[in-house]
Amino acid sequence: MPKLFNSSHAYLHTSEYEGFGLQILEAMACGIPVVASRRASIPEIVGKAGKLVDLDDKECVKEFAEAILQILDSNIKIDCLAFERSMEFSWEKTARETLEFTRRCYNESLSIDFFP
Repeated sequence: MPKLFNSSHAYLHTSEYEGFGLQILEAMACGIPVVASRRASIPEIVGKAGKLVDLDDKECVKEFAEAILQILDSNIKIDCLAFERSMEFSWEKTARETLEFTRRCYNESLSIDFFP
């Protein structure tokens, strides 16, 4: 996938439903700006490192095309933003936060009297 992403100028992600969006993160890790739908967790992943389009807008296809053209014509280095944004996500961070959440839930459950 990195070869495909690195030969691109932008990554278009039109998914209506997305659990997390690893493909978006992979593209951004290659420094590729993203044009994606404004659905589910996608805006949280993209942040300011790409363009978001509302799929409920009847002009969404036009908006996708305009966003791609803006990226291609832009002097702004959105590719650097994409790479920097991707660095905010890691499996280590996910594991650390999941462990902390699990510990907090466990500790809170110890203080609950389930059998009065």
